Amino acid sequence: MQKLLSCCCLCALLAGLPVMAGAANAKIDPESYICAELVALASTESDGPLFEALQLDGYAAAALEQDLAVPEALAPLAMQVVAICQAHPTEKVSTVWQDVRKQAVFPRGGPWQAERVPCKTYNDNPDEGSGFPVWLDGYNRQKSGTTASILENNETYQSFLQACSRKPEARMLDVLREQLQQ
Repeated sequence: MQKLLSCCCLCALLAGLPVMAGAANAKIDPESYICAELVALASTESDGPLFEALQLDGYAAAALEQDLAVPEALAPLAMQVVAICQAHPTEKVSTVWQDVRKQAVFPRGGPWQAERVPCKTYNDNPDEGSGFPVWLDGYNRQKSGTTASILENNETYQSFLQACSRKPEARMLDVLREQLQQ
């Protein structure tokens, strides 16, 4: 029952609640994050592993040379990963997530493409894209091979969003990378 309840909570949260800037303190290291940690979070946190799921999905997407964030696919992916992780607690979540994402079928295109989306897309509708900065951070960390993150704290996260609001025509990924160099 507890597993079902945590999956239902996770599904409800991933289905559309906005990602709050305060989540900036939830940064994880995808290379060392293991399944037992994700399963514990999924079963004990009332808000589920939303931020971790966004970061891990971005990280996995980059590893698979996929640059599309698919918000409606996040909950099903996360539930599959949590189910696999329950049986394999010592596995790296990033490896499991990549395997699950590799099997998924995604639409072509869409507004949330890491290599293309301009800040204007996010700025015009931040509620619709609320999780994209977190996802993009995971994507960039894998793509650039860096541990640097806009999610170090709320200040670095807000600084990125402010920089993006000042450069509406710039790609979000470029602005994110510029912010990491400051």
